[in-house]
Amino acid sequence: MASRCFKKSFENEERKEEYLLEAADFGERLRLRNVNHSKNLVNLADVYRLLRNYKRGIEMADAALQINPTDTTTQKLLDFMSERV
Repeated sequence: MASRCFKKSFENEERKEEYLLEAADFGERLRLRNVNHSKNLVNLADVYRLLRNYKRGIEMADAALQINPTDTTTQKLLDFMSERV
């Protein structure tokens, strides 16, 4: 998944925000094509967390939990971002 690759590559580069924005763009494009791809939604939530766009991250985490309500990792991510809004 391209957005995951961009998210990983930002860790080793100086242009972190640029890579994260590109990861978000690729993830959003995939979301438009496949709304119920829960792994993509979780990845998008994490990208938005890293960008400190907690409102959008919460929306993505909520959507992922609608698909897989027992995912504890997504719930922790949602709790983390909810504390910061």
